[in-house]
Amino acid sequence: TSGHADGLHLINRAREDFSFLGLDRDGKQYLDGVAKYLDYLLTTWMPRELWSSWSLHGRKKAADHLGIPVQGVLPTTNHLESLNGNLKRKYVPQWQHSGHCLRFDMLLYCLVSNILPQIYAQHCMVTQYNTWRHKRFGHSVITATSSNSRLHTSSGAPCPWLAWYPADERRDADAHAIFASRKLAPVPSARPYELWAKCASMSSKHTFYWLTMHPTGAATCTCPDWLQRGGACKHMRAFRMLVEQWMEGGHILRGSFSFPASLSDAKEIEVKNRAWYGESYAKAVTSPPLEESLPRSQTSSIRGVQSRLITSDSGSD
Repeated sequence: TSGHADGLHLINRAREDFSFLGLDRDGKQYLDGVAKYLDYLLTTWMPRELWSSWSLHGRKKAADHLGIPVQGVLPTTNHLESLNGNLKRKYVPQWQHSGHCLRFDMLLYCLVSNILPQIYAQHCMVTQYNTWRHKRFGHSVITATSSNSRLHTSSGAPCPWLAWYPADERRDADAHAIFASRKLAPVPSARPYELWAKCASMSSKHTFYWLTMHPTGAATCTCPDWLQRGGACKHMRAFRMLVEQWMEGGHILRGSFSFPASLSDAKEIEVKNRAWYGESYAKAVTSPPLEESLPRSQTSSIRGVQSRLITSDSGSD
């Protein structure tokens, strides 16, 4: 946040958002944990002077003083601590004999001639691999997109691809068929709190669609139906049934996932998520795949949908 009062407001709102945990007998211990963590944030990180050192407000002041973009001011030393941990546990021990400390000049020699070049080469290799993977499989894998890389129409205006669950007997029936046939399978999620799954197509055994679901109600699917219309496709409805089954069975906390019933509810969730996560939004909530990463047959039918989604709140799916 760029305002101290805004940061305090977010913490107080988090208390209100998690208050529902107290309604469940098993959830009270989780509510106590949330309260302790929020108290820790208030007492440790939110005193004004310390808040100024790590918040967006402090980063902007530092950027103005240094004459650099605010993105160039890192708010934490986590990257240095991570590198230090890798040096101590992974790289330096390879050069030690029987665990003895390296002589200082030998340590410098190993760092300059071997360890740092190796780390740099690994970073380059990972970057090249991710670039190749996106070009080769961009339309069939869940990808992390930037904060402003929502689907765009041909005019360049942003199109808010959102998930909500209006009444739809046909899609509900198809969702029951998918759920009963076990075509939907959970997959490991790369984002905290989100659940991911893949679903086999009902019409082609070689086609799979990828789904994500965030506890706030945000969700995505890579099928043409959802990409063209928003709302909730049959795959997303089947995924909802699976999540509700997990909550009912106690595998995840009851009431921890919400499902918006209208477009206005979905828009409100989008606004709250962006306000809560700020610059970290793209790393916390999966966005739809980029238009250029989809098969050409899908992108042609996507164009022109924006006005219908924005102006209509009927929930038609």
